[in-house]
Amino acid sequence: MLNIVIVGRPNVGKSTLFNRLIKKNLSIISEKAGTTRDYREFDAEIADIKFNLTDHAGFEFNQKNELISFINKSIYQNLEKANIILMVFDSVVGVTSEDKKISKILKKFNKPTILLGNKSENTNVKYQVSEGWSLGLGTPIAFSALHGVGIDELYTRINGFTTPQKEHNLISNKNQDIKIAFVGKPNTGKSTLINTLLGYERLVTSPESGTTHDSIEIDFEWNKNRFKLIDTAGLRRKSKVKENLEYKFVGASLKAIKNTNIAILVVDGTEELNKQDLSIARWVIEEGKALILCINKWDLIINKQEVFNNFFNRLERSLPEMSKSQIIKSSGKVGIGIGEMLQLSVEIYENWNKRLKTSVLNNWFEKVIQNHPPPLSKSGKRIKLQYISQVKSRPPTFVIFGNFSDDLPESYLRYIKSKLTDNFKLYGVPLRIKIRKKKNPYST
Repeated sequence: MLNIVIVGRPNVGKSTLFNRLIKKNLSIISEKAGTTRDYREFDAEIADIKFNLTDHAGFEFNQKNELISFINKSIYQNLEKANIILMVFDSVVGVTSEDKKISKILKKFNKPTILLGNKSENTNVKYQVSEGWSLGLGTPIAFSALHGVGIDELYTRINGFTTPQKEHNLISNKNQDIKIAFVGKPNTGKSTLINTLLGYERLVTSPESGTTHDSIEIDFEWNKNRFKLIDTAGLRRKSKVKENLEYKFVGASLKAIKNTNIAILVVDGTEELNKQDLSIARWVIEEGKALILCINKWDLIINKQEVFNNFFNRLERSLPEMSKSQIIKSSGKVGIGIGEMLQLSVEIYENWNKRLKTSVLNNWFEKVIQNHPPPLSKSGKRIKLQYISQVKSRPPTFVIFGNFSDDLPESYLRYIKSKLTDNFKLYGVPLRIKIRKKKNPYST
Protein backbone atom coordinates (compact mmCIF):
# COMPACT_ATOMS: atom_id res chain seq x y z
CA MET A 1 0.00 0.00 0.00
CA LEU A 2 1.02 3.60 -0.58
CA ASN A 3 2.85 5.02 2.47
CA ILE A 4 2.48 8.72 3.27
CA VAL A 5 4.41 10.26 6.17
CA ILE A 6 3.62 13.57 7.93
CA VAL A 7 6.60 15.58 9.26
CA GLY A 8 7.24 19.05 10.63
CA ARG A 9 8.42 20.84 13.73
CA PRO A 10 6.36 20.57 16.95
CA ASN A 11 2.89 22.13 17.20
CA VAL A 12 2.24 22.95 13.53
CA GLY A 13 -0.91 20.78 13.35
CA LYS A 14 0.42 17.42 12.15
CA SER A 15 -1.88 15.38 14.43
CA THR A 16 -4.91 17.48 13.42
CA LEU A 17 -4.05 16.70 9.79
CA PHE A 18 -3.68 13.01 10.65
CA ASN A 19 -7.11 12.93 12.34
CA ARG A 20 -8.65 14.77 9.37
CA LEU A 21 -7.32 12.27 6.81
CA ILE A 22 -8.15 9.09 8.77
CA LYS A 23 -11.57 10.54 9.73
CA LYS A 24 -11.08 9.61 13.39
CA ASN A 25 -9.87 11.45 16.49
CA LEU A 26 -7.03 9.05 17.23
CA SER A 27 -4.10 11.38 17.74
CA ILE A 28 -4.37 13.59 20.83
CA ILE A 29 -4.10 17.25 19.86
CA SER A 30 -3.16 20.19 22.06
CA GLU A 31 -1.76 23.70 21.91
CA LYS A 32 1.15 22.37 23.98
CA ALA A 33 4.18 21.48 21.85
CA GLY A 34 5.48 17.92 22.12
CA THR A 35 2.11 16.25 22.79
CA THR A 36 2.81 13.51 20.21
CA ARG A 37 5.76 11.22 20.98
CA ASP A 38 5.30 7.76 19.50
CA TYR A 39 4.46 7.62 15.81
CA ARG A 40 1.01 6.40 14.83
CA GLU A 41 -0.07 4.59 11.64
CA PHE A 42 -3.57 4.18 10.23
CA ASP A 43 -5.38 3.55 6.94
CA ALA A 44 -6.58 6.79 5.34
CA GLU A 45 -8.21 7.93 2.14
CA ILE A 46 -9.01 11.02 0.10
CA ALA A 47 -11.78 10.15 -2.37
CA ASP A 48 -10.52 7.11 -4.33
CA ILE A 49 -6.90 7.33 -3.11
CA LYS A 50 -6.27 4.93 -0.23
CA PHE A 51 -3.00 4.92 1.71
CA ASN A 52 -1.25 4.19 4.98
CA LEU A 53 -0.67 7.42 6.93
CA THR A 54 1.97 7.96 9.62
CA ASP A 55 1.89 10.77 12.19
CA HIS A 56 5.08 11.72 14.06
CA ALA A 57 6.26 13.84 16.89
CA GLY A 58 7.84 17.06 15.69
CA PHE A 59 11.50 17.23 14.69
CA GLU A 60 13.38 18.70 17.64
CA PHE A 61 16.75 20.43 17.18
CA ASN A 62 17.09 22.63 20.26
CA GLN A 63 17.13 19.87 22.88
CA LYS A 64 19.43 16.87 23.13
CA ASN A 65 18.50 13.89 25.29
CA GLU A 66 17.73 10.19 24.83
CA LEU A 67 14.02 10.79 24.32
CA ILE A 68 14.53 13.40 21.58
CA SER A 69 17.18 11.25 19.90
CA PHE A 70 14.83 8.26 19.84
CA ILE A 71 11.97 10.35 18.38
CA ASN A 72 14.17 11.81 15.63
CA LYS A 73 15.56 8.36 14.82
CA SER A 74 12.03 6.93 14.39
CA ILE A 75 11.16 9.80 12.02
CA TYR A 76 14.22 9.03 9.85
CA GLN A 77 13.30 5.32 9.74
CA ASN A 78 9.77 6.06 8.55
CA LEU A 79 10.96 8.56 5.98
CA GLU A 80 13.02 5.73 4.48
CA LYS A 81 9.80 3.71 3.96
CA ALA A 82 7.69 6.64 2.71
CA ASN A 83 6.41 6.94 -0.86
CA ILE A 84 5.21 10.51 -0.33
CA ILE A 85 6.11 13.04 2.39
CA LEU A 86 3.80 15.75 3.69
CA MET A 87 5.78 18.57 5.33
CA VAL A 88 3.64 20.85 7.49
CA PHE A 89 4.60 24.36 8.58
CA ASP A 90 2.64 27.01 10.48
CA SER A 91 1.48 29.68 8.02
CA VAL A 92 0.58 32.06 10.87
CA VAL A 93 4.14 32.02 12.22
CA GLY A 94 5.74 31.72 8.79
CA VAL A 95 8.87 29.78 7.85
CA THR A 96 11.28 29.30 10.77
CA SER A 97 14.88 28.15 11.04
CA GLU A 98 13.60 24.73 12.17
CA ASP A 99 11.46 24.48 9.00
CA LYS A 100 14.55 25.19 6.91
CA LYS A 101 16.52 22.48 8.69
CA ILE A 102 13.72 19.97 8.11
CA SER A 103 13.48 20.85 4.40
CA LYS A 104 17.23 20.20 4.02
CA ILE A 105 16.80 16.78 5.64
CA LEU A 106 13.88 15.90 3.33
CA LYS A 107 15.80 16.84 0.19
CA LYS A 108 18.39 14.20 1.05
CA PHE A 109 15.70 11.50 0.82
CA ASN A 110 14.85 12.61 -2.75
CA LYS A 111 11.19 11.58 -2.42
CA PRO A 112 7.97 13.28 -3.61
CA THR A 113 7.23 15.97 -1.01
CA ILE A 114 4.10 18.11 -0.63
CA LEU A 115 4.40 21.30 1.41
CA LEU A 116 1.35 22.35 3.49
CA GLY A 117 1.07 25.84 5.00
CA ASN A 118 -1.30 24.89 7.80
CA LYS A 119 -3.66 27.15 9.79
CA SER A 120 -4.49 29.06 6.59
CA GLU A 121 -8.23 29.42 7.23
CA ASN A 122 -7.77 33.21 7.36
CA THR A 123 -7.06 34.99 4.09
CA ASN A 124 -4.60 37.42 5.72
CA VAL A 125 -1.93 34.70 6.06
CA LYS A 126 -1.45 34.10 2.32
CA TYR A 127 1.84 36.00 2.40
CA GLN A 128 3.24 33.68 5.07
CA VAL A 129 2.12 30.64 3.02
CA SER A 130 4.08 31.97 0.05
CA GLU A 131 7.17 32.01 2.27
CA GLY A 132 7.14 28.24 1.85
CA TRP A 133 8.70 28.71 -1.60
CA SER A 134 11.97 29.48 0.19
CA LEU A 135 12.15 25.88 1.43
CA GLY A 136 12.71 24.59 -2.11
CA LEU A 137 10.02 21.92 -1.95
CA GLY A 138 7.71 23.28 -4.63
CA THR A 139 4.49 25.26 -4.43
CA PRO A 140 3.08 25.32 -0.87
CA ILE A 141 -0.64 24.57 -0.39
CA ALA A 142 -2.66 27.02 1.72
CA PHE A 143 -4.15 24.45 4.09
CA SER A 144 -6.27 24.16 7.23
CA ALA A 145 -6.33 20.73 8.83
CA LEU A 146 -8.90 21.97 11.32
CA HIS A 147 -11.41 23.18 8.71
CA GLY A 148 -10.51 20.99 5.72
CA VAL A 149 -9.30 23.88 3.55
CA GLY A 150 -6.97 22.67 0.77
CA ILE A 151 -8.03 19.01 0.73
CA ASP A 152 -8.92 19.19 -2.98
CA GLU A 153 -5.48 20.53 -3.85
CA LEU A 154 -3.82 17.87 -1.68
CA TYR A 155 -5.79 15.18 -3.53
CA THR A 156 -4.61 16.55 -6.88
CA ARG A 157 -0.96 16.58 -5.75
CA ILE A 158 -1.05 13.03 -4.35
CA ASN A 159 -2.88 11.80 -7.44
CA GLY A 160 -0.11 13.27 -9.57
CA PHE A 161 2.47 11.11 -7.81
CA THR A 162 0.62 7.79 -7.86
CA THR A 163 -2.42 5.90 -9.09
CA PRO A 164 -5.38 5.34 -6.76
CA GLN A 165 -5.14 2.31 -4.53
CA LYS A 166 -8.14 -0.02 -4.69
CA GLU A 167 -9.87 -1.11 -1.53
CA HIS A 168 -9.20 -4.80 -2.13
CA ASN A 169 -5.51 -4.16 -1.44
CA LEU A 170 -6.34 -3.48 2.21
CA ILE A 171 -5.78 -6.22 4.76
CA SER A 172 -9.03 -8.06 5.40
CA ASN A 173 -10.34 -10.12 8.29
CA LYS A 174 -9.25 -7.59 10.89
CA ASN A 175 -11.82 -9.06 13.26
CA GLN A 176 -9.48 -12.03 13.63
CA ASP A 177 -6.78 -9.92 15.26
CA ILE A 178 -6.41 -10.43 19.02
CA LYS A 179 -6.43 -6.95 20.52
CA ILE A 180 -4.25 -6.62 23.62
CA ALA A 181 -4.07 -3.35 25.57
CA PHE A 182 -1.16 -2.88 27.97
CA VAL A 183 -2.53 -0.80 30.84
CA GLY A 184 -1.36 0.34 34.25
CA LYS A 185 0.07 3.24 36.19
CA PRO A 186 2.81 5.43 34.67
CA ASN A 187 6.36 4.06 34.45
CA THR A 188 5.56 0.36 35.02
CA GLY A 189 7.40 -0.65 31.82
CA LYS A 190 4.49 -1.11 29.37
CA SER A 191 6.30 0.37 26.35
CA THR A 192 9.50 -1.56 27.10
CA LEU A 193 7.51 -4.81 27.27
CA ILE A 194 5.96 -4.14 23.85
CA ASN A 195 9.34 -3.26 22.32
CA THR A 196 10.70 -6.58 23.61
CA LEU A 197 7.71 -8.45 22.18
CA LEU A 198 8.28 -6.82 18.78
CA GLY A 199 12.04 -7.33 18.83
CA TYR A 200 12.84 -3.69 18.02
CA GLU A 201 12.42 -0.22 19.55
CA ARG A 202 9.05 0.81 18.12
CA LEU A 203 7.92 2.88 21.12
CA VAL A 204 9.59 5.75 22.91
CA THR A 205 10.82 4.71 26.36
CA SER A 206 12.38 6.76 29.14
CA PRO A 207 12.98 6.54 32.89
CA GLU A 208 10.85 9.68 33.08
CA SER A 209 7.28 8.96 34.23
CA GLY A 210 4.53 9.68 31.71
CA THR A 211 6.57 9.26 28.51
CA THR A 212 3.68 7.66 26.58
CA HIS A 213 0.87 10.05 25.61
CA ASP A 214 -1.24 8.51 22.84
CA SER A 215 -2.67 4.99 22.72
CA ILE A 216 -0.63 3.36 19.94
CA GLU A 217 -1.79 0.28 17.99
CA ILE A 218 0.83 -2.01 16.43
CA ASP A 219 0.21 -5.07 14.25
CA PHE A 220 2.16 -8.16 15.28
CA GLU A 221 2.22 -11.86 14.38
CA TRP A 222 3.34 -14.79 16.52
CA ASN A 223 2.89 -18.55 15.88
CA LYS A 224 0.40 -17.80 13.09
CA ASN A 225 -1.70 -15.69 15.46
CA ARG A 226 -2.31 -12.05 14.55
CA PHE A 227 -2.28 -9.48 17.32
CA LYS A 228 -2.93 -5.78 17.63
CA LEU A 229 -0.78 -4.56 20.53
CA ILE A 230 -1.97 -1.33 22.14
CA ASP A 231 0.34 0.79 24.27
CA THR A 232 -1.46 3.23 26.57
CA ALA A 233 -0.60 6.23 28.70
CA GLY A 234 -0.23 5.50 32.40
CA LEU A 235 -3.34 5.98 34.53
CA ARG A 236 -2.84 8.01 37.70
CA ARG A 237 -5.37 8.53 40.47
CA LYS A 238 -8.03 11.06 39.48
CA SER A 239 -6.98 13.40 42.28
CA LYS A 240 -3.47 13.62 40.78
CA VAL A 241 -4.65 14.50 37.26
CA LYS A 242 -4.50 18.29 37.09
CA GLU A 243 -3.86 19.36 33.49
CA ASN A 244 -6.50 19.22 30.77
CA LEU A 245 -3.99 17.54 28.45
CA GLU A 246 -3.49 14.65 30.87
CA TYR A 247 -7.26 14.16 30.97
CA LYS A 248 -7.01 13.54 27.21
CA PHE A 249 -4.27 10.95 27.75
CA VAL A 250 -6.40 9.18 30.38
CA GLY A 251 -9.44 9.32 28.09
CA ALA A 252 -7.46 7.66 25.28
CA SER A 253 -6.32 4.88 27.65
CA LEU A 254 -9.86 4.21 28.90
CA LYS A 255 -11.10 4.14 25.30
CA ALA A 256 -8.39 1.58 24.49
CA ILE A 257 -9.70 -0.65 27.30
CA LYS A 258 -13.25 -0.37 25.91
CA ASN A 259 -12.06 -1.41 22.44
CA THR A 260 -9.65 -4.21 23.39
CA ASN A 261 -10.21 -7.95 23.81
CA ILE A 262 -7.59 -8.53 26.50
CA ALA A 263 -6.07 -6.08 28.97
CA ILE A 264 -2.64 -6.87 30.38
CA LEU A 265 -2.37 -4.96 33.65
CA VAL A 266 1.33 -4.17 34.04
CA VAL A 267 2.34 -3.50 37.64
CA ASP A 268 5.76 -2.59 39.00
CA GLY A 269 7.02 -5.62 40.93
CA THR A 270 9.37 -3.43 42.98
CA GLU A 271 6.33 -1.70 44.52
CA GLU A 272 3.34 -3.02 46.45
CA LEU A 273 0.04 -3.57 44.68
CA ASN A 274 -2.00 -0.47 45.53
CA LYS A 275 -5.50 0.99 45.15
CA GLN A 276 -4.83 2.46 41.71
CA ASP A 277 -3.72 -0.93 40.33
CA LEU A 278 -6.91 -2.48 41.71
CA SER A 279 -9.06 0.37 40.35
CA ILE A 280 -7.69 -0.23 36.84
CA ALA A 281 -8.36 -3.97 37.23
CA ARG A 282 -11.96 -3.26 38.29
CA TRP A 283 -12.46 -1.02 35.27
CA VAL A 284 -11.24 -3.82 32.94
CA ILE A 285 -13.55 -6.36 34.59
CA GLU A 286 -16.54 -3.99 34.47
CA GLU A 287 -15.93 -3.49 30.76
CA GLY A 288 -16.09 -7.27 30.29
CA LYS A 289 -12.54 -7.65 29.00
CA ALA A 290 -10.25 -10.60 29.64
CA LEU A 291 -7.54 -9.75 32.17
CA ILE A 292 -3.94 -10.83 32.68
CA LEU A 293 -1.91 -9.50 35.62
CA CYS A 294 1.73 -8.90 34.71
CA ILE A 295 4.21 -8.38 37.55
CA ASN A 296 6.94 -6.55 35.65
CA LYS A 297 10.59 -5.76 36.47
CA TRP A 298 10.89 -9.29 37.89
CA ASP A 299 14.64 -9.24 37.27
CA LEU A 300 15.01 -6.48 39.91
CA ILE A 301 13.26 -8.44 42.68
CA ILE A 302 15.38 -10.37 45.18
CA ASN A 303 12.79 -11.98 47.48
CA LYS A 304 10.65 -13.24 44.58
CA GLN A 305 8.39 -15.73 46.41
CA GLU A 306 7.57 -13.26 49.17
CA VAL A 307 6.68 -10.56 46.63
CA PHE A 308 4.47 -12.96 44.65
CA ASN A 309 2.67 -14.12 47.82
CA ASN A 310 2.05 -10.51 48.87
CA PHE A 311 0.56 -9.71 45.46
CA PHE A 312 -1.70 -12.76 45.50
CA ASN A 313 -2.87 -12.19 49.08
CA ARG A 314 -3.73 -8.57 48.29
CA LEU A 315 -5.76 -9.72 45.29
CA GLU A 316 -7.69 -12.28 47.32
CA ARG A 317 -8.41 -9.70 50.00
CA SER A 318 -9.28 -6.66 47.89
CA LEU A 319 -10.45 -8.04 44.55
CA PRO A 320 -11.39 -11.72 44.97
CA GLU A 321 -12.84 -12.03 41.46
CA MET A 322 -9.35 -11.26 40.11
CA SER A 323 -7.61 -13.86 42.26
CA LYS A 324 -8.38 -16.42 39.54
CA SER A 325 -6.86 -14.21 36.84
CA GLN A 326 -3.66 -15.37 35.22
CA ILE A 327 -0.48 -13.89 36.72
CA ILE A 328 2.73 -13.55 34.71
CA LYS A 329 6.14 -12.61 36.05
CA SER A 330 7.93 -10.57 33.40
CA SER A 331 10.80 -8.26 32.55
CA GLY A 332 10.71 -6.18 29.40
CA LYS A 333 14.37 -5.37 29.94
CA VAL A 334 15.71 -8.95 29.84
CA GLY A 335 12.78 -10.72 28.13
CA ILE A 336 11.36 -12.78 31.00
CA GLY A 337 7.81 -14.11 30.47
CA ILE A 338 7.39 -12.91 26.86
CA GLY A 339 6.49 -16.28 25.28
CA GLU A 340 4.24 -17.17 28.20
CA MET A 341 2.41 -13.85 27.84
CA LEU A 342 1.60 -14.45 24.17
CA GLN A 343 0.56 -18.09 24.65
CA LEU A 344 -1.66 -17.17 27.58
CA SER A 345 -3.25 -14.37 25.55
CA VAL A 346 -4.22 -16.83 22.81
CA GLU A 347 -5.76 -19.23 25.36
CA ILE A 348 -7.67 -16.50 27.21
CA TYR A 349 -8.95 -15.04 23.93
CA GLU A 350 -10.41 -18.45 23.03
CA ASN A 351 -12.08 -18.70 26.45
CA TRP A 352 -13.43 -15.15 26.16
CA ASN A 353 -15.12 -16.21 22.90
CA LYS A 354 -16.21 -19.63 24.19
CA ARG A 355 -19.81 -20.89 23.88
CA LEU A 356 -20.78 -23.79 26.16
CA LYS A 357 -23.47 -26.29 25.18
CA THR A 358 -26.66 -26.00 27.22
CA SER A 359 -26.73 -29.74 27.95
CA VAL A 360 -23.16 -29.71 29.28
CA LEU A 361 -23.88 -26.60 31.34
CA ASN A 362 -26.99 -28.07 32.96
CA ASN A 363 -25.36 -31.41 33.82
CA TRP A 364 -22.70 -29.40 35.63
CA PHE A 365 -25.26 -26.98 37.15
CA GLU A 366 -27.34 -29.79 38.66
CA LYS A 367 -24.33 -31.15 40.55
CA VAL A 368 -23.32 -27.66 41.77
CA ILE A 369 -26.70 -26.87 43.35
CA GLN A 370 -26.92 -30.38 44.83
CA ASN A 371 -23.56 -29.94 46.56
CA HIS A 372 -24.45 -26.46 47.79
CA PRO A 373 -28.19 -25.65 47.53
CA PRO A 374 -29.37 -22.01 47.40
CA PRO A 375 -30.47 -20.46 50.70
CA LEU A 376 -34.06 -19.82 51.72
CA SER A 377 -35.93 -16.85 50.27
CA LYS A 378 -36.99 -13.89 52.40
CA SER A 379 -40.39 -15.55 52.86
CA GLY A 380 -38.72 -18.70 54.19
CA LYS A 381 -39.30 -20.80 51.07
CA ARG A 382 -36.61 -22.73 49.25
CA ILE A 383 -35.17 -20.99 46.17
CA LYS A 384 -35.31 -23.42 43.26
CA LEU A 385 -32.96 -22.89 40.32
CA GLN A 386 -34.24 -24.84 37.29
CA TYR A 387 -31.64 -24.44 34.54
CA ILE A 388 -28.83 -22.30 33.09
CA SER A 389 -28.09 -21.15 29.55
CA GLN A 390 -25.29 -19.15 27.93
CA VAL A 391 -26.78 -16.25 25.95
CA LYS A 392 -23.60 -14.60 24.62
CA SER A 393 -19.81 -14.55 24.65
CA ARG A 394 -17.22 -11.74 24.74
CA PRO A 395 -17.55 -11.99 27.75
CA PRO A 396 -19.41 -15.25 28.49
CA THR A 397 -22.86 -14.31 29.78
CA PHE A 398 -25.29 -16.76 31.40
CA VAL A 399 -28.95 -16.68 32.44
CA ILE A 400 -30.27 -18.77 35.34
CA PHE A 401 -33.99 -19.43 35.59
CA GLY A 402 -35.74 -20.14 38.89
CA ASN A 403 -38.29 -19.03 41.45
CA PHE A 404 -37.74 -16.34 44.10
CA SER A 405 -34.71 -15.32 42.01
CA ASP A 406 -34.76 -11.76 43.37
CA ASP A 407 -33.87 -13.17 46.79
CA LEU A 408 -30.73 -14.96 45.59
CA PRO A 409 -27.81 -13.36 47.47
CA GLU A 410 -24.69 -12.03 45.76
CA SER A 411 -22.58 -14.51 47.71
CA TYR A 412 -24.33 -17.42 46.00
CA LEU A 413 -23.79 -15.85 42.57
CA ARG A 414 -20.09 -15.51 43.38
CA TYR A 415 -20.09 -19.20 44.31
CA ILE A 416 -21.59 -20.13 40.92
CA LYS A 417 -19.10 -17.88 39.08
CA SER A 418 -16.21 -19.48 40.95
CA LYS A 419 -17.40 -22.98 40.07
CA LEU A 420 -17.96 -21.99 36.43
CA THR A 421 -14.44 -20.60 36.23
CA ASP A 422 -12.86 -23.69 37.78
CA ASN A 423 -14.86 -26.32 35.90
CA PHE A 424 -14.58 -24.80 32.42
CA LYS A 425 -11.09 -23.27 32.89
CA LEU A 426 -12.31 -19.71 32.28
CA TYR A 427 -9.45 -18.13 34.24
CA GLY A 428 -8.92 -14.44 33.53
CA VAL A 429 -12.31 -14.13 31.83
CA PRO A 430 -15.01 -11.98 33.48
CA LEU A 431 -18.36 -13.79 33.72
CA ARG A 432 -21.81 -12.26 33.65
CA ILE A 433 -24.76 -14.03 35.33
CA LYS A 434 -28.33 -12.80 35.09
CA ILE A 435 -31.25 -14.23 37.07
CA ARG A 436 -34.69 -14.65 35.50
CA LYS A 437 -37.92 -15.82 37.08
CA LYS A 438 -39.33 -18.99 35.60
CA LYS A 439 -42.63 -18.11 33.96
CA ASN A 440 -45.74 -19.96 35.12
CA PRO A 441 -47.30 -21.48 31.95
CA TYR A 442 -50.77 -21.34 33.59
CA SER A 443 -50.61 -17.67 34.57
CA THR A 444 -52.56 -15.16 32.48
